[in-house]
Amino acid sequence: MFILQRNLKKYNVFLLLAINILLLSSCGKPSEISSFKNTFSISSNVDIELTEIYNSYSGSPYEGESLYTVDIKSDTSTFFEEWNDVPMSDNIVDFFYEKLGNSPSRASEIGLPKIVNGKWKFIDRDNTTFTESSTYNFSVCIFDSEAGIVYYYKIDT
Repeated sequence: MFILQRNLKKYNVFLLLAINILLLSSCGKPSEISSFKNTFSISSNVDIELTEIYNSYSGSPYEGESLYTVDIKSDTSTFFEEWNDVPMSDNIVDFFYEKLGNSPSRASEIGLPKIVNGKWKFIDRDNTTFTESSTYNFSVCIFDSEAGIVYYYKIDT
């Protein structure tokens, strides 16, 4: 009986430690939806779903690139009012659609289609310059009005 009680105490201590580690590891790390809303100044009341298309944020916690489709569950009539009309700036078009040597373009690699009509918004998170930059830290959201799809791309290098 004594051995059973001692093993039960060890199990309870282990369980409490595991729960604490899980709770602490989730603190401070915003969800991708929260990050998207903060980046693009979207009210927390707007109901949004993100569907991952591509994600290379695996080894290094803050290095990689990702692409999502955004499903906005509320009225979007005023959502894109302050965004720019497509076509995107030449630098961004080149960044996505220019081939990288013998490799396919970044857009082909991540699954971003060519968008001809719609709106876009660029958020630079660290003084990204496309002409001399060796690092990229930005987010861009593109609304494809022909397909009715919103794409959210972010990169951190």
